[in-house]
Amino acid sequence: MEEAKKKRSSTLLLEDLPNEIFRQIFSYVNGAHAFLAFSSLNYRFQCLILDYCTTFDFKSIEKTQFDYVFRYHNTRQWTALQLVNDKNTPGQIEYFIEKYSSFKDFTHLKSLSLVSTDYTYECVILKLAPILENIVTLTVNSRESSQLAALNLPKLKHLVILQHYDTLADHLHSISQLESLEVRVTGRGYFVDNRMWPTKLKKLKVTFKSMYYLHEFANSLKTLSQLETLEIYQMQMTREHLDGDVWESIISSSLPLLKHFKFYFHFTYSYSLNANNEIQHIIDSYSTPFYTIENNWFIRCHYKKHVKHNEANIILYTLPCDLDQMTINTKYFDEYVTTLPNDKDKSVYKVRYSNVKKLIINDLIPFHENFCQMNLEELKLKYYINFNQWSYVLRNLRSLEIDTNVRVWSKMFIHLFDCAPNLCELKIEKNLLRGITSAWTDRNLRNSFGRQIHSLDLRFNRSDLSNRELRQILPFIHRCRHLTINYDIKIGKIIYILQNMRYLQDLRFKMPPTCKSNLGTELEERKIFLTFNCFLTRYGREYYHCRKYSHFETALRPTKSNKR
Repeated sequence: MEEAKKKRSSTLLLEDLPNEIFRQIFSYVNGAHAFLAFSSLNYRFQCLILDYCTTFDFKSIEKTQFDYVFRYHNTRQWTALQLVNDKNTPGQIEYFIEKYSSFKDFTHLKSLSLVSTDYTYECVILKLAPILENIVTLTVNSRESSQLAALNLPKLKHLVILQHYDTLADHLHSISQLESLEVRVTGRGYFVDNRMWPTKLKKLKVTFKSMYYLHEFANSLKTLSQLETLEIYQMQMTREHLDGDVWESIISSSLPLLKHFKFYFHFTYSYSLNANNEIQHIIDSYSTPFYTIENNWFIRCHYKKHVKHNEANIILYTLPCDLDQMTINTKYFDEYVTTLPNDKDKSVYKVRYSNVKKLIINDLIPFHENFCQMNLEELKLKYYINFNQWSYVLRNLRSLEIDTNVRVWSKMFIHLFDCAPNLCELKIEKNLLRGITSAWTDRNLRNSFGRQIHSLDLRFNRSDLSNRELRQILPFIHRCRHLTINYDIKIGKIIYILQNMRYLQDLRFKMPPTCKSNLGTELEERKIFLTFNCFLTRYGREYYHCRKYSHFETALRPTKSNKR
């Protein structure tokens, strides 16, 4: 009896923790998640959350939960807010502006992030002008950034632009007080204006999908005499590259305060006579005393020669490397040259695999123990891997893209679902999926597929989708919430999909160029809009059919008000 009392007295309950510890905990967590999880427990937790939760990220938060947080939390204490227009929450930003964007409710807001993955998204930044006057950190899409020059942003110091266009506009230099700028270019990057950068920048980070006019971009940096950190990442292979002596000249003459220089370049190099000598020349250009002694900047170089074409594929990056995306080819991984001396601490100057969230596998590779350090969320397969070996790496996987030439069969796919319980997004070619599912007859795979896959991007390789095959596919995908059909599909099949997929929240598709029918009229006549509470937008021949954010509902219901 006494031992039982001692055990109960020695057990520490969550409610026994002092308020100071909760203050520390809530400073690290998303306020939206904390409020939804703890606000209904008791009055003490309600008060703690109201006092200490100040950072709110509404990514993937459905409409009823969104309203619940805004209605019952004290928004005047918020310091950071992120809103997201994506396939899970389409129109969330517009809904916020319509319902909750009063300036008096966000007097302490310092950080605002408006993220949209939808090309139909309209520019709304001007409608938030009163809120932006106190903003110190801002994240916007490229369409929004083009409007910043028209706004009063006296306190803005840090700007992140999620760029979707080819050319970075020249309006940035008008925000003269900027100290930190990050630009992510998802298309081809073109930089031609030497006056484009705010001259007071201390940190500049630019990530390209592929980069053109790299010389012009490098020369444009000469105006940034106060720059302390420069990061340049080129994620896809191009033919553009600069030797180390070019960067050394620019940094020595124009960037006297630069302390941190990080880069990742992936390029094809055409050599004339001796490949080894010419590649070594590139490496030597980053081995001068300026790099290795004065600044302690070291690089690693992976390369693969194609003797037949007198070319070499080269990956060149600084150490340590902590990218969140990595591309792996056959001979790239273990074979490399580095400028890091043997007497340097290898644990400091290393590739930090724990940061890798997206992995692209271009060729057959042996499994490496370092892969187990990855926190992989996205995987793109251009070649087969052994899912048994990769089971631990796939534990957090959410998105998988499989190339047409990858050989996969049903047992492997079922094992994949066991290895990756969080897998919910799949991009795959229709005929490949047809083969994996044994012509849409595999019941075990159908159950696993329907249970896990909520988002499907179905590609077509010169093959039609007959009415019969559409009926065969539906049992596999009828629970999908997000469906993309990269194929010219006729109106009748679109209507059939909308009428038979009751969980569907958005559908992207293309209309045949010969189609003369008005899709919007057809859907209205059949009352599809009324059934789905949706909107239809068009971009060329591509259509986007989606439920509105204002109609998303969940089972969550407010209990009692605790708004102050």
